[in-house]
Amino acid sequence: MLLLILLLLSSELPGTYQGAANAHDQIARMDTNEQFCAGLRHRGSGFEQLANTCQYAVAAPHTLPDFVCTETVKRFFSPKQRPDIITAQLTVEKTRSHYAYVTVNGKTVVSGKTGDNLFEEKAGSTGEFAMLFNVFDASSQAEFAPAADTTVGPKRLKRYDFRVKRENNVNWTWRFPGSAINPGYHGSVFVDRANGEIFRLVVQVSSDEVDSLTPVSEATTTIDYSDVVIGVAGTHHVPVRGEAVSCFRFMDGCIRAAISFDNFHKFGADTRVLPVPQ
Repeated sequence: MLLLILLLLSSELPGTYQGAANAHDQIARMDTNEQFCAGLRHRGSGFEQLANTCQYAVAAPHTLPDFVCTETVKRFFSPKQRPDIITAQLTVEKTRSHYAYVTVNGKTVVSGKTGDNLFEEKAGSTGEFAMLFNVFDASSQAEFAPAADTTVGPKRLKRYDFRVKRENNVNWTWRFPGSAINPGYHGSVFVDRANGEIFRLVVQVSSDEVDSLTPVSEATTTIDYSDVVIGVAGTHHVPVRGEAVSCFRFMDGCIRAAISFDNFHKFGADTRVLPVPQ
């Protein structure tokens, strides 16, 4: 349990998305990312739907409305143990995440820490809304394999496997007491063959993609996407659920967190702040 509390897995948007020095820098970075998407499209018809997903990832930081939702994390330390349930109000502004009103097992957490730091400490991971954008950011230099047909339940999908080398990962950081690393990672992008929208993102880190003494030896994050109504802003395609599994080098076993997002509202005029359970 102690290791999970000390481990903070955070995914952040590239610096130019977080606030570029000027509009010229923003435009230049977006042009570079659009060129990366165009490069995928030029690989042939088999990459057309992946290129569309890339285009969505590049445009979303500029087109997705600012919104508020509720994030719930069920954290399992062992299969037989009752999970801790962590909730928070999540505000997403230009895909940057901010947390407030953190509860654990229905009780408000009183602390002098910021909501962001408190949620990271209790939940163990953040940044699910940023991960897709990081994969398709040109700086990551993600290497994609040709599509393979697959199914998840009734969904007919195309699966694109990818890899980001450790030296190219500048956006996803694992933080430990007194240190931090940016791991290499690999995974798969699942695209719905019927409508061309992303259905699932899987990001994995294996032991050969981190240092030999890194406390976490393996990790897998799965994020599912769907259409949701965000108040007067209409319908948007965003993460709605996920799962994060972390396996520890010096402990026997892994820790699993089931993640869900609901109660979406546009940030601003129609935002509602829910009462916090006591």
